[in-house]
Amino acid sequence: MLEGFDLNGIAYFVGLIGIVPLALAWKAWGLGKSMETKFFGYLMISCAAYCIFYAFELAANQLDMKVFFLKLQYLGAVFFGPFMFLLILHYSGSKLRKLSFLWSLFMIPAIILLIVFSNDIHFLFYASYGIESYEAGSVLATQKAIFYWIHQAYTLVLLLASQGLILQMIKNQPVSASRQVNFVWLGMSLPLAAYLIHLAGIVPMKLDPIPISFMGTGIFVFLGLTKYRLFKETPIVYKTLFESISDGVLVYDRTGNLVSCNPVASEFLSKVVILFRKSTALSVQEDTSEHLKEVLKDAEGQEVVAFKGQREGMLKWYSASRSPIIGAQESTLGEIVVLRDVTSEKEYQRKLELAKEEADRANSAKSEFLANISHEIRTPLNGVIGFTELLKSTPLSEQQQRYVSTAFNSANALLELINNVLDFSKIEAGKIELDYQEVDLPRFIRTVADVMSFQASKSGIEFLIHLHADVPNLVRMDELRLKQILINLLNNALKFTEEGEVELAVLLREKVEGDKALLRFLVKDSGIGIDPVKQALIFEAFSQADASTTKKYGGTGLGLAISNKLLAIMGSGLQLESTLKKGSTFYFDILVDVLDTRPTRREFRKQANALLVGFQPSLAKNTARYLDQLGIRGHFCDTVSEAKSLLEPDGEFDYLFFTERGAAFEETYPLLKDFKNWGSTRKLPPYLLLLPASVPDQMLVTLHALGFTRRLTKPLMLDNLSDAISKVERIDMKEEGTETGKESRDFSHFSVLVAEDNAVNRMLIRVYLGNIFPGIKVVEATDGKIALERFISEKPNLVISDIQMPEMNGYDLATAIRQELSEEKMGIIALTANSSDGEEEKCLAHGFDEFISKPVRQEIFEAVIQKWVKESPRKT
Repeated sequence: MLEGFDLNGIAYFVGLIGIVPLALAWKAWGLGKSMETKFFGYLMISCAAYCIFYAFELAANQLDMKVFFLKLQYLGAVFFGPFMFLLILHYSGSKLRKLSFLWSLFMIPAIILLIVFSNDIHFLFYASYGIESYEAGSVLATQKAIFYWIHQAYTLVLLLASQGLILQMIKNQPVSASRQVNFVWLGMSLPLAAYLIHLAGIVPMKLDPIPISFMGTGIFVFLGLTKYRLFKETPIVYKTLFESISDGVLVYDRTGNLVSCNPVASEFLSKVVILFRKSTALSVQEDTSEHLKEVLKDAEGQEVVAFKGQREGMLKWYSASRSPIIGAQESTLGEIVVLRDVTSEKEYQRKLELAKEEADRANSAKSEFLANISHEIRTPLNGVIGFTELLKSTPLSEQQQRYVSTAFNSANALLELINNVLDFSKIEAGKIELDYQEVDLPRFIRTVADVMSFQASKSGIEFLIHLHADVPNLVRMDELRLKQILINLLNNALKFTEEGEVELAVLLREKVEGDKALLRFLVKDSGIGIDPVKQALIFEAFSQADASTTKKYGGTGLGLAISNKLLAIMGSGLQLESTLKKGSTFYFDILVDVLDTRPTRREFRKQANALLVGFQPSLAKNTARYLDQLGIRGHFCDTVSEAKSLLEPDGEFDYLFFTERGAAFEETYPLLKDFKNWGSTRKLPPYLLLLPASVPDQMLVTLHALGFTRRLTKPLMLDNLSDAISKVERIDMKEEGTETGKESRDFSHFSVLVAEDNAVNRMLIRVYLGNIFPGIKVVEATDGKIALERFISEKPNLVISDIQMPEMNGYDLATAIRQELSEEKMGIIALTANSSDGEEEKCLAHGFDEFISKPVRQEIFEAVIQKWVKESPRKT
């Protein structure tokens, strides 16, 4: 097989050179799959094919064998130029690399390859072949034809284009990529030099120097690319970032010399030149502005400094910052200065400031509007609440008392609704403040229940109150805010429950060290429920679960948002558990100070038993809890007939409770009448009737005539259950006597000036004063100016003044009175519907001694006035 070859030293050498590109191609493809890696591998395979087949040509000793291997060399030679160009094209990041017709670079090589292998037919590539013998061996001598020169010209053009891309990179390269690009350029220059030498024919024995240059190309390029991490971090990344970044970047070496800068910095340097001295202090060349020089000098030791500068004929804002360049060994290689045009940021900042000022003005106007609206609503509401409270103290029937209480509680609920609107505004403005006070928890829950019980009764909903036995009686918390939250939750529960029950529960989650307790407040209903997908939506302001909810049930969707935000201020938040069409449970946990840990349990009789008739399961369970706290064992039955059979043995039960089981009282009445007739011949225990909050007066009269004189009103709580049983326990069973009136006192020596522009409120204050201080003299004034005249003429002992009045407001009135009094002490009390933050402090600063907010309760009014009437009577 080796008879046709002379294995001389030149052939061996060239063959070994051909193995090097193959190894480099395999190694490069193992480093990554980038386009640079791929084309470098293809280039090395082309070089290897060229070298190996050239080695066989040199070793062959027959003309036809040499010609055969010459043709095979072109399998690598024709693709060498295109692969080199594509490698540099992607390496440099040229935009041309994205062109879709780059595949056409291989059309001419394909045609050349076809012409080479068919040359023996047309001799258009090589005109003739021959052998020339030398001492070292024989070489193939050829006469070149037209297509040979076309191939050489095409390859040379691609090599020169590659050189152009490399030289452009060298010109614009960042410092970090300089060595890498230089190594690549050196590797790519060797084939070009060899190509030019080959075409010039100045090599001995007419040998081809191009294959030898391939070894240098592969080694230099590969070392440059791997040692300086081309295949992992190509310079185009740095180059693109460096050139396209909108900031000016200047790179300095460790000696303070400017190494490089990007186009933006270059443009800026045409106006301002910044240098780093060895002192590392920023300085400016003498041809720059003095202002800029001073600013940049001030930047020493600071990360960022802002200054003004001229650019494009306009005054603009810039920021300058600098950062050290840290090498691999934690050594400082130099520093980078970044110049940024912050004109737009400054303008945006100014716009934000203007927008904030505008928003503050709008917010102030909104707050003023809400305060005025609140004042206008509170003024008539003061009369509603005040006179309703006075009506409660007059002789009324039980049903009338309940109606008046409902009206009174509803008026207070309206007041809290007004507070809702103000609170939402305050919360949004971040101005809400909490007011922690001593609160009787059972009484607090009863107040909430009274507000909601009438609505529950009218809707036919069972309203349950569950105050757990271990819950403390006296706590410190924000009563008003918690009442607001619970009423919101109960309103929603009753609104979205068509039948079934609503429960308000309070339980002790845990006792915390330091006389604190974590209480859970829970509102549970059996209503429509909430889709899990829409549960988060309901906590957003003005939102409900879906649009149809608003149409069917009404509401603004504001209550839950306010409640959740108030709870957030308290360090808590609303939680929700809900199943569609099965009901919802809203709950939250609040940390309170415990002021009284006395147990609420009160036992009446040992081993006492009670029979409860007609109690539905949830009501029965709740009532049983309260009876257990009172030491009474509850027994339940559904109908009056069952009750009769259980009551046949005398003395087994100590108490008897009746209520309806979903039926109207018109249907229950015959059963109760029958039971009353049946029991008239038997010794029955005392009985109580549990009624809804709203029962017609005629029905109450009828029940009273039947003998059901002791009644309880839903929702049932421990306090009213205990009170009812206490009355039953009395031996004589007589009605309580009326409370004796207060000892008559004479306050005719005392006079009060009331300055109030609203007639209803003047009348209410006059009645309050007359009830509390019999015989007291009241002087009235409809505005501040008249009030000052009356003060001078009547010389009252006390002044009660509204704030917003015509002619002269309350502030000016108080100031004028203080000037008239000089050093003399006398009380001036502000009574105003303005409840905005800071109002009380403002009143005190203008000379008022006390502050009362409308609407005012009689007991609060009395507590404030009593102190001044008692402490500073002024004899006329």
